[in-house]
Amino acid sequence: MRTARIKRIGEKWDFLSEADLEDFVWENLLQLLQLQPLAKQHSSDDRNRFDILGLSQDKSLSIIELKLGIDDGIVSQLTRYHESAKNRNSFTESADSEKTISLIAIGNDFHKNSLIDAKYSHLKFRFLNYKINSFRGRLYFQLLDHLSGKKISACLIEASEIDSQECPPPSRTLRKLLGCCSDKDAATLLDIRSRILAFDHRIQEVSKQNSVALHRGKSLPVAEFKYDKEKEETFLYLFLPFQKSRGRRLISRIKAKIWLSGQNVTDIGFVFHPRMNPITHKEWIQGKKFCQEKTVIRAWIKHGVLSSEEDLKMPGKRRYLLGNYNWVTAEGGLALPAKKYEDHLKLYNILPKSATCQTVYDIADLALNEFAKKARS
Repeated sequence: MRTARIKRIGEKWDFLSEADLEDFVWENLLQLLQLQPLAKQHSSDDRNRFDILGLSQDKSLSIIELKLGIDDGIVSQLTRYHESAKNRNSFTESADSEKTISLIAIGNDFHKNSLIDAKYSHLKFRFLNYKINSFRGRLYFQLLDHLSGKKISACLIEASEIDSQECPPPSRTLRKLLGCCSDKDAATLLDIRSRILAFDHRIQEVSKQNSVALHRGKSLPVAEFKYDKEKEETFLYLFLPFQKSRGRRLISRIKAKIWLSGQNVTDIGFVFHPRMNPITHKEWIQGKKFCQEKTVIRAWIKHGVLSSEEDLKMPGKRRYLLGNYNWVTAEGGLALPAKKYEDHLKLYNILPKSATCQTVYDIADLALNEFAKKARS
C-alpha cells in the first residue's frame, strides 16, 4: 500500500491535497465501500472527468466525487456525471446499464445548498464525511454518513506527515517580510504558504519589492504577504467571498487583509481598490479615519443616522454605528471582526451553519475553496 501524504492542522489531520485523498480512497475502495475499482480520473468527454468509478457485486456503477473542502456545486457536478455515464456507457462489458447508478460525494463537510439540491433531485445521492483519527499512536480513516453520523467503514492509514519543509524554500523577499513578524506568526504564515502551494501544484510564488503573491496566473490570485509601512508589520491577504451589494446576490472574490492573534483571526478588511488600506474597529473608535469615511458619513447624515459629523467625537456613537452598519463600512475600508464576517457568510449561505471561520486555517480553506470554484468556472 502506498504511503498517504497527510498534514496536521491544529489538532486535526487531513490529506495534503485532493489528489492524495483520491489516491487513498482508490487504493482502499473495496474495504471502504465494498466496490471494485473500475477507473480513476476517467474522462467521458471534454467536460466531464470522474474522480473514481467503482463497481458493486451486482454490477451497478458508482460515481464517486471527492472534495477536500466545501463545494456547493457537488450535486450539479454529480448530476452531469450521471447524465454523461448514461449517454456514453463506456463500461458496457463491466457495468449493468439497467442498474441504478450510485452517486457518492465524499468530503470533510458539505454545504447546506448541496443537501437542498439533493433533496429535490430525482437522483439519489450519498453524502459521506471522512475523518482521520489517531488511536494508540496509529491513524485511521473513517467514513461516516453525513446525515445520520453513522460510521460506514474505517481503515488504517500508512501515512507520512508533510510539513512546510517539503515546500519550496521561501524566497529571500518572503524571509525578509517574515522577519517583521514574531516567530510564532512567521511559523503560522509559512504553514499557510505550504498549505496553499500544496493545494494546486500550478500555484506560483511571485516576489515583488515589499510583497510576495501566490497565484495561478494573474487571473487566479490566492494570497499575498505584504509589508505595511505604517504598522511596520507583514500582513496576510487572502481572496475571500463577499456580498458587495445587498440588492444583488452576487458573490465576489475580494482581496482581504487578515489580522491575526496567534492562529485566530481577529479582523478581516476588504480591499476594493489598490489604494485602500483597511483599519480595524478599534482603530476607528480611537479616531483613525478609514478610506471612504467621508462618503459613508455623508450617507449617514443624509439618512438621519447621524445629525452631524460632530456626533463621531463620541466613542459610544462610533460603537453604535459599528454594531449596526457593518456592511456599509466594510465596503468603505473598515475591517469586519471575524465573527461578523462569519455571520455574513452564513447569511448568504456561503458557509454552513455548523461551520466556523475563526482561525487562519479556516479562512485559508475558505480562500482555497473559492479559488477552486473560480478555477473550474
